[in-house]
Amino acid sequence: FAIPANLAKKVLHEVLTYGRIRQAWPGMQVQEITPQVAQQLGLKDADGLLVTAIAAKGPAARAGVKVGDRLMRVNGHVTNSVEDARGCIYGEQVGDVLKLELEREGRTITLAVTLDEEPR
Repeated sequence: FAIPANLAKKVLHEVLTYGRIRQAWPGMQVQEITPQVAQQLGLKDADGLLVTAIAAKGPAARAGVKVGDRLMRVNGHVTNSVEDARGCIYGEQVGDVLKLELEREGRTITLAVTLDEEPR
């Protein structure tokens, strides 16, 4: 397997600086929106991911993300599955900023979430 050089540099920096690789954490949970869930929520489609939980005082909470928001994009990439969202976060480090495009009450909002280290 080959990994990109920039990712290898980040991993090496983490190990040399912290003695381990810190796991970046956005502080929220999401679920895929099925057609049934979309219908129950009164959504016109099943695009995006539904924010189902926010860690108190975590990165998403500090940025203003709320339970019930619909996550449409992370750093400009469409997120229609949990795998899409994970792929957008893969390789990001503690302290990196994610640009989230959300739908809330029919409006589109953009929030910046600064990743923390995942609690142990």
